Amino acid sequence: MRRALVLVALLAGCNSRNQIKLDYSLGTLDPTKIVRVETTVAIDPKDTRMFFADTPFHQVATGIGFEVTMDPATGHRAAFVTHDATLGFQFDKSFSFTLLPPSEGAAPALQISARAETSTGPVGETAAMMAQFSPGTRVMLAIQDERCGDRICNTDELCCNATCTAVSGDAKNCGACGKACGAGETCSGSTCRCAGGSACSGGATCCTTGCLDLQNDAFNCGTCGHACNVGETCTAGVCQCGAGAACQTSQVCCNGSCAAFCSCGATAMCTQSCCNLLCVDESSDNANCGGCGITCSSPLSCASGKCACNGVVCAPGDTCCGMACAHLADDVHNCGRCGVKCNPGEVCVGGGCNCGAGPACPSGQTCCGNGACADTNNDSANCGSCGHRCNTNEQCVNGTCSCNGGPACTGNQSCCAGAGCFDLSSDNGHCGSCTNGCANGQSCQMGQCMSGGCSCTNGNSCTPMGCACNNGPACGGSTTCCMGPATAGGGGCFDLSSDPMNCGKCGFICQPGQLCCNSACVSNTDPKNCGACNNVCASGICCPGCCGMPPMCAIGGFCQACAGGPSAGPGPGPQGSGGGCL
Repeated sequence: MRRALVLVALLAGCNSRNQIKLDYSLGTLDPTKIVRVETTVAIDPKDTRMFFADTPFHQVATGIGFEVTMDPATGHRAAFVTHDATLGFQFDKSFSFTLLPPSEGAAPALQISARAETSTGPVGETAAMMAQFSPGTRVMLAIQDERCGDRICNTDELCCNATCTAVSGDAKNCGACGKACGAGETCSGSTCRCAGGSACSGGATCCTTGCLDLQNDAFNCGTCGHACNVGETCTAGVCQCGAGAACQTSQVCCNGSCAAFCSCGATAMCTQSCCNLLCVDESSDNANCGGCGITCSSPLSCASGKCACNGVVCAPGDTCCGMACAHLADDVHNCGRCGVKCNPGEVCVGGGCNCGAGPACPSGQTCCGNGACADTNNDSANCGSCGHRCNTNEQCVNGTCSCNGGPACTGNQSCCAGAGCFDLSSDNGHCGSCTNGCANGQSCQMGQCMSGGCSCTNGNSCTPMGCACNNGPACGGSTTCCMGPATAGGGGCFDLSSDPMNCGKCGFICQPGQLCCNSACVSNTDPKNCGACNNVCASGICCPGCCGMPPMCAIGGFCQACAGGPSAGPGPGPQGSGGGCL
């Protein structure tokens, strides 16, 4: 495959020749706070040419340099132009940089984007723009401050009061900023719920046993769980015996008067309710539940004077599905009818499973957003999880990227069809491309066969003392040598498959609330990487962390409530509502 090499250089003017001049604007960003601006220069995806080998970072001017390496977002190599304050570049509100085309052959069209970083991480980035080499071509890269508070929000978050918030599970911002659930309610799937069912309405209060009327419920009078004495009524949240005050704790209310017991049919000393001359416990009697003659039918049973579903009173419109109440119109575990589960990533709308705005995915596929369904077992663009893209020539086998049936390539290696994984920048048998071998007496250096020298792997450089990483010990095993400023900490040996500061490529930093799993940044609430890489939630639901705890899989299909204090959802910021941790 032909090499498509884009030369980069600082130029002043020179509009008479083919070039692409990049004009940067930092908008409202403070230039003194910017540490780095990284520009991704990729070949037009429609062009069959590509960058054939990694090129270590090297400076072309004070604080400016470039490297060629794998772009984890696409799985293809790209050039990364870096302006770095730690290496002496002085940022201004606007600055420019010029790209020059290859010296031979027709220049490819480019896809260009840029992002700015401070010491705490990314603060803004541009959309990808297409550009073609020609005299006077200019591309405006206007980088806006996209932070919410101190960071850019993840794709599953909204900016609520300057805090990135996972609205799918935040009781104070459930489904939208400022949409607060009622007291005692939780937020699941961007919907307020009480005890797993629908949110309360009509003045009802959410208790652990469901939505209850605390003003008139003799078994929950004034507060959840406060039961009046036998025979008393609840009026405006206060227990009464007839028209008078409540009886003492050890008494019952008989015909409007307090007594130690009542006479009921053949039972002279009844301390419970009298129904049809029988002394019964209205708190648990399925034939007289909360009142004489009120019957409960399966699957409901009498609990605390109410016909309940496994101890929980279902809200109006909800259905008892075995062990819990469910609102069949929007419950992903009981969508349309009990037991019908939507596929991971789908939502239940009107009793039907949807992937985004489209129909449900076929069986065995996962909804990867925007209505796109993917088989994560064999889709190389969504391998194992949505957005995890295998590298060029790799296949997705049972949810894992594979090169020719073996493990996926790591570090600077490329997958060569029918051969295996090789570092094309240093492998003598695969130098610059999978099919190019160096002759005897030559060694592969930076993707070219040259006489003499040494052949280094793992991104190491050839020095007079042998292979080295940043003039230190060479990297080995699963680590890759990252050089220069395009790396957290200024360079060294890193495992690009799991290092969140160098994920998939040197210097690619995962955002707060993300993990680096298999060389890709993923949300720590991803059901297949819940709180840790490869921690798969059987329920398909990963709950934001509660009260300082990391995210965890849903229990029984529902997230536990943070009854108080901030919870540890994806990134900083309150994720629960007032009180303590349940």
